[in-house]
Amino acid sequence: MKLMLGVAIAILTSALSAAPQTDKENQASRPIPKLPSLTALSALIMDAAALQAPADRKTTAGGMMIYQIVVDKNGNLLRSEPITRIQDLQPNADEAIKTWRFKPIESGDSRMPWWSFVGICYSPGWATLLPCAPPPSELQDYTPQTIPTRLYTAGTGSLGKSGQNFGLDLHPDRTPNSPYPSAARDARVQGIVQLDVVIAPDGHVSQAKIISGHPMLTGAAVKLAQDTRWTPPTFLNHAVEAEIHLNVGYSLSGPH
Repeated sequence: MKLMLGVAIAILTSALSAAPQTDKENQASRPIPKLPSLTALSALIMDAAALQAPADRKTTAGGMMIYQIVVDKNGNLLRSEPITRIQDLQPNADEAIKTWRFKPIESGDSRMPWWSFVGICYSPGWATLLPCAPPPSELQDYTPQTIPTRLYTAGTGSLGKSGQNFGLDLHPDRTPNSPYPSAARDARVQGIVQLDVVIAPDGHVSQAKIISGHPMLTGAAVKLAQDTRWTPPTFLNHAVEAEIHLNVGYSLSGPH
């Protein structure tokens, strides 16, 4: 464990020395802050590279590969160091995390560098490795069998389309009827509302955040998402949160 702690310190020291010259004076006066894992992964740009890393090696092992990462003020990954390993999948995970990019984190009027613990999860039978958030813990407490707080699933699905599977065997158990917003219909407004949705371990929606969409449609879309019930998300037989991207479509020519 002393070796692991030494590696963690070395990562932060190395990242500081690699930062741009213009920031050295500020960094000398304050250390790089640590972000909670959920905050760090909320800034992850959810593109195909981040969410669809292949698990192309056959293995019966499952668990979470935890990394300590350091990110510069522009959201670029400076350093990543594995803390826990799954031998058969480690090469895939190491390559996947190198592609991660983050939205800049602001402190006051300026952007800031930061560091955090993040995870890459795999369960036997999955086709891809998925980003996941380790629970708050000390470095020496993490193991590959640590259960994540939240999983981040690949792709964007649409509520109201039958037969969809959102990954992790996750699908709506109940989608309520959602009438077309009358004001939007009268104004001939149609389109797609994109949402970021967090599904709680019991299957209810604990958070629905608007990514884009017409203001006359977003309220109804958020309510539809909040009223939808899902199969409870699990990882290695443990209940966890799952974060997904949802589209809710409204068309004047047919059902959404």
